[in-house]
Amino acid sequence: MSRDPTRIDHREPDARLSGAQERAPKPFLGLWFECAKVYGRAYRTPDGRAYLGKCPKCGASVRFGVGAEGSSDRFFKVRC
Repeated sequence: MSRDPTRIDHREPDARLSGAQERAPKPFLGLWFECAKVYGRAYRTPDGRAYLGKCPKCGASVRFGVGAEGSSDRFFKVRC
């Protein structure tokens, strides 16, 4: 029996989906940018030593260091 190339076999795995499912979520901090009045995120750097974010309106960069004496908060207000 020949396979019809116009039919999609939904039983076959989609490589794009399986790759996305295997990725771990990226750690982030929630941010409220006061000048833009929008929420945003600061993502952890690859070395794990800081979180970096940028205001979508004015472009101001923010950096949150990671350390033993830091905060356990996951959400911050940013004045830029």
